[in-house]
Amino acid sequence: MSIYRNTAGGLLSGGRIKWAHILSGFVGMQPVLDSEEKTPVNLRIRASLKARARELGVNLSQTLERGLEREILDRERQAWVEENRAAVEAYNERVEKRGPALAAFRRF
Repeated sequence: MSIYRNTAGGLLSGGRIKWAHILSGFVGMQPVLDSEEKTPVNLRIRASLKARARELGVNLSQTLERGLEREILDRERQAWVEENRAAVEAYNERVEKRGPALAAFRRF
């Protein structure tokens, strides 16, 4: 995703970059193919949790993978924000002072 996309509901508002849109639209991990090699993992979970999952037919492996993917994506998203905070803030300050780039050519 480009941080410069400027469509309805996009990342730029009056030329400023919105953090909420960066965080919500972050593109991180790609979908995992079912054919990807899997590795066994030993885990310890509460017995009651395991019993409830079994009763409901929850696939523990798939559930763990989805949860890990979300957690990894959240951490990558946060790392991106921290790594790029100064640049985004500098850009937003520039827009505050000088207006959006090429604003003179806008027809809207």
